Amino acid sequence: MSEQEWGHEEEGIIPAQELAEFDAIVDRSFELVNEIAEIELKSIKPLKTELHQLDQRILATLKHHNKNNYRARLGMVSKAEKFSVKFPKNPDAKLELIGYMGQEQYIEMSNINYQTFNSWYKQKLDSATEEGDLDFKVAGVEEPTYVEYLQRRKG
Repeated sequence: MSEQEWGHEEEGIIPAQELAEFDAIVDRSFELVNEIAEIELKSIKPLKTELHQLDQRILATLKHHNKNNYRARLGMVSKAEKFSVKFPKNPDAKLELIGYMGQEQYIEMSNINYQTFNSWYKQKLDSATEEGDLDFKVAGVEEPTYVEYLQRRKG
């Protein structure tokens, strides 16, 4: 079958007789991926570090002045909290959680991402709180934490 019969007459497609050139193109694509990764590591990492340090200063200043947000020329920054609970890693803690959830539900939950587990836990916590259980705890799971972070809105 000819290349035209296979539908490879498109521009940029390399004919079979020139696979050595194709090999070089594939190799070059890997070289570019590596070069980009190096450049990102050298240029973006320091910027992210600086941004993290600025965020910490902004959060500390907002707390100190008892403010939840601040509007500047380019936009507004706000304090925000994220609920976080960790799936147990310790075998004994996992067994406690299995006892709490039941084996089938534990197996289901052990294959999910942390966001789904956090959502499940928060739902249980909210239900317990509504029922007046202020000492709610899931066996095998550490106490939840609230991670404070900074939100930005342009304008």
